[in-house]
Amino acid sequence: MKKFFLLTLIFLAALSISARGLYDNDVVVTGKTIYYCTKVTFSMMHARCILHDGSVVKLNMHDINAFQKNSCTYEKVPIYRNNKPTSQVYFMQLISTRDDMKLYRYDRSDLYFEHPSKEKPSVCSGNVYYVFKNGKYVMELCENNFITVMNFFGINI
Repeated sequence: MKKFFLLTLIFLAALSISARGLYDNDVVVTGKTIYYCTKVTFSMMHARCILHDGSVVKLNMHDINAFQKNSCTYEKVPIYRNNKPTSQVYFMQLISTRDDMKLYRYDRSDLYFEHPSKEKPSVCSGNVYYVFKNGKYVMELCENNFITVMNFFGINI
């Protein structure tokens, strides 16, 4: 009986370790392929993915559509200013989804190409939140709608 209990305990421990390894991966999505990486690093122009077999894949940042790193998902989304699209796209963190809508966080302080402006600071202190529905821009969160939209997405403030 003790041996059975010990073997069961060892089996469950091994199972939890192997299952945990499945979720510790970084993921990079291009238009054609999904790469499951043990590690991914980013530079200005490229991403370097180390695959499970030890091989290294170097990807152009323009080819990447989305990635997951440290359990956070980022998708390439167009940037809007004053409800108008700009020519820029940026990897924004996907915060939540509901129905066909997605809530993204965009960290302005993280942008190397961002120019200082006289815009009113966001309610989110450097972060700007956007809502998209089926890939189309819906709104930017502001002081008037911030709490309502966050509650809609199930985020309690």
